Amino acid sequence: MSIDDQTAFVVLQEGSGGEIIAHVFESYGEAHEHRNETAEYRSSEPVEVPASIANHPEFPEVAVALIDASQAMDYPDEDVDDEEDDMDE
Repeated sequence: MSIDDQTAFVVLQEGSGGEIIAHVFESYGEAHEHRNETAEYRSSEPVEVPASIANHPEFPEVAVALIDASQAMDYPDEDVDDEEDDMDE
């Protein structure tokens, strides 16, 4: 999807299997309409995103990966640094 304006709008939606799906729209109205049409699924309010980011072909996957990472936040294990050092060798 290529968005010509300066701004895109993203709606995050829960899928039937509990997965998160990122939908990108050209206007707030289109994003809000999508939420209403798919009201049987939980979704976010439209989030304003620069079109230059939203136009990247991997943006939806990156957005979902960031959400997944934020839901799995924890304090780091002390052993993680040692494992990263082993990978550098």
